[in-house]
Amino acid sequence: MGIACVTSRQEEHMLDSYLKQGESLTTLNLNNKKIGDEGAIAVSKKTTWTNLTTLNLKSNRIYAEGAIAISNNTPWKKLTTLNLRSNRINAEGARALSENKSWTNLTTLDLSFNWIRDEGASALGKNTSWTNLTTLDLSYNSIGTEGGSGLSENTAWTHLTTLNLSRNPIGPEGAIAISKNASWSKLTILNLSYNQIGDEGAIELGRNTSWTNLTNLNLSKNKIGVEGVSAISKSTTWANLTTLDFSDNKIGAEGASAISKNITWTNLTTLNLSDNNIGPEGANAISQNTTWKNLITLVLRSNQVDAAGVRALSNGTIWTNLTILDLSQNYFGDEGATAISRNTTWTNLSTLKLSKNSIGPDGANALSKNATWANLSIFDLSYNSILDQGAIALSQNTTWASLSTLNLFDCLIRDEGAIALTKNVTWTKLAILYLSPNNFVGAKGISALRARWPQIRIRQQFSV
Repeated sequence: MGIACVTSRQEEHMLDSYLKQGESLTTLNLNNKKIGDEGAIAVSKKTTWTNLTTLNLKSNRIYAEGAIAISNNTPWKKLTTLNLRSNRINAEGARALSENKSWTNLTTLDLSFNWIRDEGASALGKNTSWTNLTTLDLSYNSIGTEGGSGLSENTAWTHLTTLNLSRNPIGPEGAIAISKNASWSKLTILNLSYNQIGDEGAIELGRNTSWTNLTNLNLSKNKIGVEGVSAISKSTTWANLTTLDFSDNKIGAEGASAISKNITWTNLTTLNLSDNNIGPEGANAISQNTTWKNLITLVLRSNQVDAAGVRALSNGTIWTNLTILDLSQNYFGDEGATAISRNTTWTNLSTLKLSKNSIGPDGANALSKNATWANLSIFDLSYNSILDQGAIALSQNTTWASLSTLNLFDCLIRDEGAIALTKNVTWTKLAILYLSPNNFVGAKGISALRARWPQIRIRQQFSV
């Protein structure tokens, strides 16, 4: 048995009360109750719960012995959802679960954070009974190449729509194996973030022709360069793609140019290319894409996009549905802020993040004069030295009537600037304001702000 768990009297009483439930029980939620192997064994022995459809055993210190006991249960033939996230069932427990023949109606299985490794993943890949499985989460399991290959050989999960393999070092070979699976034709969401697949793995994924229903693809943090992103962008199979996360790779300006030439993703709504060093040339290339007319969210954080790159983005006229734009940590200064302030296309913009961009009072002044973003609700200017002059300029804005959250943390604003903000008559919906600690804005400024907006929550510690 695994490490003995310590449960409170209340938790023990709670488990006992659940164990007394009869056949009418359909949902059992024991999330974070620390029942351990002993509790899992007790639960597994319940033969009267013939109508059980949902079992949540997340964060319970269950080890292999507990998982084996659960897998041996045969009365739960109606079980559709099993959550064993954040336990430590290991490969042995995963193997036992994979051999269960009773849960033919299982649709959702969460085994994330369980250290099942290659052996456990390969065992799961051999399962033939979960023919109705639609959602499988195996993230954070130290699954490598062998395990990725083992999973790819499964032919029973023909209804699989969501596969999460995030934070597993499956590498290029694992990605190549998965890309060749032809059984998961209904796959809509695939998360391969933090998998070290590199260009080699990305190239093979781009050649996949089976996942015609794919809508969400996460390939962040995979050491993918120009060759890999070029292969992905040339795919004509994923015409239904709506969300692509390519953040924290190394595509550079050339890779951004390659992806900008995509003409297949007409349904794309979310694109994350943050931390890719695309520079102004990459931003310019992205701005010229005319296919992504439905784009709603664009994240280009930390890309060394200078004022010229921002100007190109701002001058674009295609993304009329854009609601969320993150250009933080690009250090484009007042010139970049002025360029973006002149945008007249993004009439639906609701969230704008410009944190850490070396914007000063002049940039804040330019932004305050924007008359297009009438729907702006969240505005993040944190870590920009706009000073009291910048706050005074912002206070004169008359357009952002929907503004609810304003982040001015570490903007070097003092009481004068805070008091100036209270003079604004447009921001009637302002509810959250981030400011620096008391050595900047003091009691006088805080008091004035609370008097102006009685409902406001003033937070003096950083949060995006």
